[in-house]
Amino acid sequence: MTTQALEEMIREGIKGLPPENLAEIADFVYFVRKRVLRPEVFADELRELSLRAELKQLSREEEAHLETEFTGKGDGLASISRPSRARSAAE
Repeated sequence: MTTQALEEMIREGIKGLPPENLAEIADFVYFVRKRVLRPEVFADELRELSLRAELKQLSREEEAHLETEFTGKGDGLASISRPSRARSAAE
């Protein structure tokens, strides 16, 4: 299929779609253009997303570990973030 035929097929295919679907298609087009035309930017963004996901997972695991470690000692992590009354009075 020629480029012109593909472009026409896309134009015809999106006619009458709701705005939410058009927005989704626009996001996909942006994604593909960036991947093809600016691979270095695409790679950087992909790496950043991957690191964020990994840090988020580590944070969840660390929080679960701390909750387990401090269970039965005060009121869990909340006791770490709030100063005790004795310490507050001394300050």
